Amino acid sequence: MRIFALSLFGALACGTTAVACPALNMSTGATTYDAGQLAGAQTVSLTAGGENRLEQCGLGNLGFGQFRSAPDHSFVVSGALPGGVTLAVNSGCDAAMLVNTADGQWHFNDDGNGNLDPRIDIPAGAALNGQVDVWIGTFAGGDCAATLSIVQEGAALPMMPPSTGDM
Repeated sequence: MRIFALSLFGALACGTTAVACPALNMSTGATTYDAGQLAGAQTVSLTAGGENRLEQCGLGNLGFGQFRSAPDHSFVVSGALPGGVTLAVNSGCDAAMLVNTADGQWHFNDDGNGNLDPRIDIPAGAALNGQVDVWIGTFAGGDCAATLSIVQEGAALPMMPPSTGDM
């Protein structure tokens, strides 16, 4: 009986851990963008941060950062694009980005957009053929204001003032 109780406790503990990590089933809906909209940057204001450390979620091989369980933004691209999509963040701290593309692949970036902000280029094709989930976290914890820009690959990103965070 003791072994059964310990096994049950272990199974429940593992189940709880999985829910506390970035999870695909927690999206609350997706915004649809067409090629015309993405010819110019679409911006989303949000708060970077989260309580879940990637290494505690089995995603530490991607990078380091803290993210919420639910995606910060989910989107679907309708129609064909001439190329891929660029996701870039401007924030008031050292932000990080985690993306799960429509083909189920995980992508991570920490400083690709400069100024301690992330940037990820998603190729055309299967990666954009369905819902894309985006999490904006922070490298070392805490929260800060952030803006996510989504634009067709090669199109101009909006000019943002430099971040003023102290992280």
